[in-house]
Amino acid sequence: RSLLDCMAEVRRVTAADRAAVLGELSRDIYEGHDYLPYTFDEWLAGSTHTMFCIDGEGGAIAGLDTVAAYDGGRTIMFQALRVHEAYRGRQVASRLAAALGPFVAATYPQAARLRVTTQASNEASIKLHQRQGYSVRSNYFFIRTKEPLARTPTLPNLSPADALASMESRAAFPVFFDVWATPDLALENLQHFQEVEGGVFFGNVGGAVGAGRWNPRFCGQHYETTLYWQPADGAAALIALLDESNARASASKDCHPGPVWLQFYLDSKDGLEQGEAIIRQCFPAPDYAVGCLMMEKPVVQSITNHS
Repeated sequence: RSLLDCMAEVRRVTAADRAAVLGELSRDIYEGHDYLPYTFDEWLAGSTHTMFCIDGEGGAIAGLDTVAAYDGGRTIMFQALRVHEAYRGRQVASRLAAALGPFVAATYPQAARLRVTTQASNEASIKLHQRQGYSVRSNYFFIRTKEPLARTPTLPNLSPADALASMESRAAFPVFFDVWATPDLALENLQHFQEVEGGVFFGNVGGAVGAGRWNPRFCGQHYETTLYWQPADGAAALIALLDESNARASASKDCHPGPVWLQFYLDSKDGLEQGEAIIRQCFPAPDYAVGCLMMEKPVVQSITNHS
């Protein structure tokens, strides 16, 4: 199948596709914890995300992938890739990749790197991206747990500059895990997180850092914190960050009706497994927990096959 044929069958997603995308195509994604139902309308209306799909039969969507621009278009992420179970094994993901590469090249000539995230257990996705030239750059741990307990915040706030210095020495790779997005770990992105997204940095200067906020996309019920920690900080430092996130969610819970969920993303250069064990001890019965990978390739390797 030629590149022209691939591009001819790939089209932009429209509002009319909402039911098909969020219905059969997304069934059981992330065991019922899919973020796309909360971001679909925002992505469709915004300028940073462009969703593409391939039509199946009977009104079904065979597959979907999304081009997302960060860092002024220098970083391109491919998000929410999914293939309808009836169309798996038929190169749907590869056909999407063949079309999205030229779109990125034409729309973002400044692009320097392509990134994707995937579950560490998803061998098919990992192998697909490795064939396309991607390498694993960072492992991280994601966990979602139940409503927080009432606690009082104790750790001081940090400025973006102070937080950045601590994050840089602890990150496995210089990216900022802002929910499922991975822009560069840069001061401008931390400032955006604070000033535009309402985020806050907390911890002790020179120590482990938490970057927390209420995620407005999930009906205001998810307090999410990215944790940057290393074993030399000690288990107590990581537990203090978990408690602080819990406390900050508790302190402002009245502004967010409905059940409250805590979500954590752990990034650690040399202590991910140790950190995961500590978190699991604190939250022994999480609603959802999974190991993830961030994969990247430079644009110079060829942008005709992203994904």
